[in-house]
Amino acid sequence: MSSDERLARAIADLQTAERIVADLNLRILNIERSIEEHENAVRFIQEIKKGSGPYNLLIPLGAGVFARVELTSPDILHVNLGAQLFAQKSLEESEQILTRRSQSLQQARDTLSRRAAEYMSRVEELRRLINAMLSQQQQAGR
Repeated sequence: MSSDERLARAIADLQTAERIVADLNLRILNIERSIEEHENAVRFIQEIKKGSGPYNLLIPLGAGVFARVELTSPDILHVNLGAQLFAQKSLEESEQILTRRSQSLQQARDTLSRRAAEYMSRVEELRRLINAMLSQQQQAGR
């Protein structure tokens, strides 16, 4: 393989690795948003359990439209169990489900973060290689 072919291959590998890192970072960001949403829901359930209601809420209807509702003393919440399957759960069960999901999301985020770091190491390695190859080509008078 010629030096030009090796350089072209390294550049293609670099671009691929950079796209993977960008994709992983986007996935990490989405997971972090979901973790925050779960943690906010857990905090609200903990407030409800204290019994300091009623709560005036804005419930999203979609397309930026909200309805103001009053939540007086909820004992049961409707929890999405996955695949848009909902079940009625007590406040305690709801909190436990959300906490487990949040922990699972945190583990997924940590795994993706490790993968992104590995790919970033590869990106840096490829950049050093490309710079060295370009430097060699310049010294050879190309």
